Amino acid sequence: MKSKLKFRAHVKILQFIEELDYGCGKNLLCDVLTGKKTKQIKRLNLDKKILHGSLALYDKKDVMGLINLLLHKKYIRYQRPKGKYFKILKLTEKGKKELNEPHDTEDLKSSINNSFKIEKITEEDKKIFCKLGACLEDISDEQKKAVIEKNSRILCIAGAGSGKTTVLTKRIWFLTNFRNVPQEKILAITFTRKARKQMRYQLEKLIPGNRINVETFNSFSEKVLRKHKDLIYDKEFKVLGFKEKKNLLFQILKEKDYSAEDAIDLYFSEKKVSKDDEVSLFLRFMYDIFSVLDYQRNNRMTQDQLIRDLHAYKNKRLGKFLAEVISKIEFYKQKLGYRDFTDQIVHTLEFFNNNKEMIPDFSHILVDEYQDVNDMQIELIDTLSPDNLFVVGDPRQSIYGWRGSRISHILGFSKKYDNGCILQLTKNFRSDDHIVDVINAVISPMKLPDLNAHKDKNKDSVVLVEHDSEKTEMEFVVQSILAQEIKRKEIFILARTNSQLDKIEPMLRKAKIGYVKKTTGFSLRKSRPPKDDEITMSTIHAIKGLEAEIVYVLGATTKYFPCIASDHPVMEMLKLNNSYDKFDEELRVFYVALSRAKSKLIINNHGSKSIFFTKKALKLIKKKIDLTQQIKWKYSKKKKFNDDKGYEKYFVY
Repeated sequence: MKSKLKFRAHVKILQFIEELDYGCGKNLLCDVLTGKKTKQIKRLNLDKKILHGSLALYDKKDVMGLINLLLHKKYIRYQRPKGKYFKILKLTEKGKKELNEPHDTEDLKSSINNSFKIEKITEEDKKIFCKLGACLEDISDEQKKAVIEKNSRILCIAGAGSGKTTVLTKRIWFLTNFRNVPQEKILAITFTRKARKQMRYQLEKLIPGNRINVETFNSFSEKVLRKHKDLIYDKEFKVLGFKEKKNLLFQILKEKDYSAEDAIDLYFSEKKVSKDDEVSLFLRFMYDIFSVLDYQRNNRMTQDQLIRDLHAYKNKRLGKFLAEVISKIEFYKQKLGYRDFTDQIVHTLEFFNNNKEMIPDFSHILVDEYQDVNDMQIELIDTLSPDNLFVVGDPRQSIYGWRGSRISHILGFSKKYDNGCILQLTKNFRSDDHIVDVINAVISPMKLPDLNAHKDKNKDSVVLVEHDSEKTEMEFVVQSILAQEIKRKEIFILARTNSQLDKIEPMLRKAKIGYVKKTTGFSLRKSRPPKDDEITMSTIHAIKGLEAEIVYVLGATTKYFPCIASDHPVMEMLKLNNSYDKFDEELRVFYVALSRAKSKLIINNHGSKSIFFTKKALKLIKKKIDLTQQIKWKYSKKKKFNDDKGYEKYFVY
């Protein structure tokens, strides 16, 4: 009966949108279906429609969540009527098909159904554990299994906080000490320079003075290009870094008689321009331009295809402008002898394909963050063709599909390697058990094994705080941080978008709270770790791999999870995101945010709760605080948030 009810709900939404010739927005749609009789509904005679009140038993928040789900699954879309400034909802072709042949809502929620065959720990494994004794005494049995496994093709599914770096370094140590693998025959690939530095540090403690090759995909490729530059290039080439990209873009804009402000006004919406500062917007514009070039090559699009798609955009002026800028960038890269980070891998692959005898011979390759690999990186691994491949990753944390990574590589590992082995690390050494229970419940639609907490029980580690507006939500977070006694470097503020960080930033400055800001785009400030008296505020994409004692999550609403707005208009414009399931990825982004917390997770929302809160997750979050009325009264009576001592109990958890 429950399944049928959900089925009817989403079909009723599709039916009403189809029947309404002139269309409507989300709020009006919710009001009609839940049976409201507002002045607007009566004026439009919508209360006379058969479907009026057809979802009267549903809460408006639930209906809004289901509409957002249908938007993200592309059953409906926004359309701007000719000559109008507003947008209305319309069925897509996919939505029309769904209306004729409906599925259950549960089928709509997630396109991923994972059933990995996990290798169990055998008695033979346990005998080896005993023989190794003290060598492996400080790690779990699952980690020991990953360290000693003999299979030549291994995927280790490592959950959040499960100690994957420990496994990678211990396995390398094991290979060199117990399998007699020459150190120079091992290549370990990390995704970031920071991760590479950390792995080298850990390996140096285990194997002093080692000769293990630890690289990122880019640093490995750059070394190949420099070593064989005379065979690859007919002139000197250098890396196109941030400074060079900025100067190149300014030069191209100047040639087109455009200022930075002109480019910003053309690229971003009027609302965006009015709210954000010019420097931040220009850096985002620059980041998007070069991201599109990366995406184009990572997905094997030709330059002609890309330019054609840009020219076909409905905003002809913007499409033409971007096409001209991107064409100029490619022209100057060749003329001035620049290679960017994607070129490093492209040129390396081209060199290896034409000179197979130059491909280095590694007997063992180990790859970290395998859930984030793109097609080109997979091609590089395949080209190196090691005798043994060990990859570590977590499908739950695959959140970079928007820039070209493909979760299908980790999900399809068993199909690619028939005789491969799947291992898992399920013990979470990072978070309190209450936090682990909540993140398990949130990510349960992926149908992966639950994580188990290593830490002692704490029933109040997770708090859900409801506010009456985004402004009061952020002011609460600032006040709560002021009341914390922990070192501030152990505090994160996490947001889904850059714009949320931009809004809370002046509040932090006013409260004299020092901070380090992290985003995925370009920044004029060099990234550095926070000092003891500084918090970290970050977008979720930029914080992955890091952790803190206390984590504040902003805006756990249907607006941000799943995210409706985009910080990357050109990516949306080209519809590059159609190649992956954005809704599923948005769920994983939410999971990554929650799983950063070690001892306290304070989730904030205003308005409709995110549809990613499963019923089980909400049930597990026993400490829920509604500050909507208190905060509303407080701000009408008091000028400063901390004037009233009576609310101090809400600030510290």
